[in-house]
Amino acid sequence: TIYLHYGTENWSDVTEVKMRRLKSCYKTEITVPTGTNINFCFRDAHGNWDNNYGNDYYYAPTTSNENDYTTIEVTPC
Repeated sequence: TIYLHYGTENWSDVTEVKMRRLKSCYKTEITVPTGTNINFCFRDAHGNWDNNYGNDYYYAPTTSNENDYTTIEVTPC
């Protein structure tokens, strides 16, 4: 089991979601306020973390739309 561990705007509002296993990778979708920066990392059920060698992963939206929320697909393959 793999979990996406993420927070918005420099790790505030931390949330964790279970990812779905595909044939060769895992996938999940999260919904966040439009224009929100996301910090994230991954962990497994045994407590092993993938945090980009302590740098964590980061997503910054390049565009915004008129909606209040945006769904982001996370597929680390």
